[in-house]
Amino acid sequence: MKKLLITAVLASALLSMAGAEGNIFQAKLRVDKNENANFSKDGLFYLSASHVQKNDGIQFEAEQAHKLDYHKSEARMQVEKDCASILNVRAMEFHFEVVKPGKYRAWYRGNYPTLYPYNHRERMDDGKISGLLPDSKNLPINVWRWNSGPVYQLEKGKHVWQFPSPTAWCGGAKLDKLLLLPENETIDTGAGPDAGANLETKVCIPERGEIVMRRIKTKQIRKWVINADTQLNGGKFTAEYRYDGEQQFKPLKIGEWQMVPEGVRYIYFRFQLEKAKDATVSPFVYNIAFIVQEK
Repeated sequence: MKKLLITAVLASALLSMAGAEGNIFQAKLRVDKNENANFSKDGLFYLSASHVQKNDGIQFEAEQAHKLDYHKSEARMQVEKDCASILNVRAMEFHFEVVKPGKYRAWYRGNYPTLYPYNHRERMDDGKISGLLPDSKNLPINVWRWNSGPVYQLEKGKHVWQFPSPTAWCGGAKLDKLLLLPENETIDTGAGPDAGANLETKVCIPERGEIVMRRIKTKQIRKWVINADTQLNGGKFTAEYRYDGEQQFKPLKIGEWQMVPEGVRYIYFRFQLEKAKDATVSPFVYNIAFIVQEK
């Protein structure tokens, strides 16, 4: 019953976007080619980060993940008192390189809005997905605190740290940063965001990236629009389209309806991102949606 209600609300919202014309729905966008960027099934578009260890541990700002999957329409990177965090993350993944092999313990700095239990699962490289790891339960709400996790034996070289769906940082929870510290090093639960600041981790974010979507048949489409929300962090987002028979992409305006010309068979989309100079965080485009009206 709840699923039907949500579907009805979504349909009503889409209809209101173009007046009461009917036959309006959200169609799927699928990636054909990508370069230095990610596009999630919930319409999140961003540049992929990776990390390189410089001294005794590794620091990961949550918004610098290689892969992020949000809960649609509730996702956002936010900045509060100069502290950037991510909200309502369903799954994430970090790519990094270890310079000093050894045993490292995981640490997470989170903020939880209720007294209910928050748990997550994770795995390192091709290892088994962990059981439920506790993050918060019956503790003061809306308070930032550090929590420890598993210990990993990490060899020199490249690794992938995965947090499969669902993570503990959905349901209104926030995540500031993660650390991999030598096993015997500890952090006070109430320590601030500067814990681990002495870790000179190199963050690698490409200057630009793009995705090209699979072609979409226009036979049943009368008109279409691309909707999106942006949080560019000083960067730039470009959206373009073309029809079959056209060699060049043309700029499109987000939120502006386009009529399909007679005689065309396919439409193509290309999205590009460019980060600000010396930026250590990607531009983000949230909730990219392709809305169509049928003939």
